[in-house]
Amino acid sequence: MKIISSIDNSLIKDLVKLKESKYRKEKEQFLIEGFHLIEEAKKQNKLLMILTTQDIANKIEDFSNIIVVNDQIIKKISTTVNPQPIIGVCIFLDSYEVDKNLVVMLDKIQDPTNLGNIIRSCVAFNVQTLYISNDSVDIYNDKVIRTSMGAIFHLNIIKTNLELIIASIKDKGFKVYGTVFKEANNRLRDVKFSSQAALLFGNEGKGINPHLWPLIDDNFYIPTSNGVESLNVANALTISLYEIMNQN
Repeated sequence: MKIISSIDNSLIKDLVKLKESKYRKEKEQFLIEGFHLIEEAKKQNKLLMILTTQDIANKIEDFSNIIVVNDQIIKKISTTVNPQPIIGVCIFLDSYEVDKNLVVMLDKIQDPTNLGNIIRSCVAFNVQTLYISNDSVDIYNDKVIRTSMGAIFHLNIIKTNLELIIASIKDKGFKVYGTVFKEANNRLRDVKFSSQAALLFGNEGKGINPHLWPLIDDNFYIPTSNGVESLNVANALTISLYEIMNQN
């Protein structure tokens, strides 16, 4: 069990850099904080090392690469104001070709909290693959990871060119459902979703990019009342997945 007591230690400096997206991509590693996320990462064999205090380190029996640090180092690496006294370093998650009949696609999602909530909903409603456009928020952003509550370790997430992916999954028999409000003529509850369905949701402020509109097979909207014109994208997605689950 290694002990590090200085915030100027070279390893600590390298780990602090993982708070930056550019460095995460370069190292293909990301940080997690807290006991729950540590356990989820261990289950998926994505945990490289644990940094924690001596008293907690003494209680960990099923993981060997533990570095004992002090509270000052924990606060230096953490992205939260009052961090839990345990931080993990993980390798990037695996991704693979879609092989199930329900996928979600996100076009230019910018809010990390929205993405974290969407990831949780995808896992809760049996979505296996989530496609995210290249100009969306980094999936390893600390707010995404915290909001996902560990669900990020249970979802196949692919950051990619959506135009190419839509063409690819259509060739496999998928039907693409969008939420272009101006084009939508079906209420969500009236849509009979295909057995191979791909749900496309857009940017929080601008919606789905117009260049993707021609690739959508069917549009739907979620009726609202009391002057509310639209829902938060994470809420709209959750409602949509719940409706699909009830159809099956």
